[in-house]
Amino acid sequence: MMKFFGKLASAAVVVMGMSSPTFAANWLFDANDLVAGATPQTVDLSTVNGNTSGPSVTVLSDSNLSFKNTAVGAAIGTASRVNGEIDTGPSVFFSFDQAVSLTEFTVAWLFPNGQYGDNGDEVASFRTYDAGNNVLNTFTLRATGFTTAIFSAPGVVTNLHQAKSPDDGVWRISGDDLFGTFNTLELSGSLLTNTSGNASGSDFSFMSARGATVVPVPAALPLMVFGLGAIGMIARKRKSRAA
Repeated sequence: MMKFFGKLASAAVVVMGMSSPTFAANWLFDANDLVAGATPQTVDLSTVNGNTSGPSVTVLSDSNLSFKNTAVGAAIGTASRVNGEIDTGPSVFFSFDQAVSLTEFTVAWLFPNGQYGDNGDEVASFRTYDAGNNVLNTFTLRATGFTTAIFSAPGVVTNLHQAKSPDDGVWRISGDDLFGTFNTLELSGSLLTNTSGNASGSDFSFMSARGATVVPVPAALPLMVFGLGAIGMIARKRKSRAA
């Protein structure tokens, strides 16, 4: 009987070996991969920034894209409202042809209260969607000082250029998995209420995203792992009884 269990376990290991393991191909996507003008714009990330692989991303907005450069690199937003920035509307959508996760995200022109006439800390809003366009989650980045900001999820926020007039408020968020796994990311400014009680909007620009293409675990893999565990448990019990 033990020989049987041994053969079964070996067969399961062989099947698992034949299954494709989960892996992620790293890539970089930045503002320079886009051009000023109308959307949609589609970029094959495997052909830019020295990437050896990566998904395709389609950028969509109801307004033309427009550049607003910073001292540390190119940034892009829309031509509506604050030119070259993403305001409370229209949003900018990044739709990937595969599920992705992000380890780094950089934005610019995000300022705390009092800069460039702002009455209230500016807040960048990020909303994720799955392949069926169902909302997954919403995250925010709020500038709280010239070199300090708060991200609403786990991650490290680094100021790359101070958020003080006349500078350009560049922020980088980094972490193992900033927004979870998603297919579409929506960028928009959040509404804020200034000191006079009038609603105003936050605005910011996109600079870059670094991430990975997520390859799902084969559906049968968890079952195989469970089966191997059960086989091992039965084998141990039989061995104990035999002793």
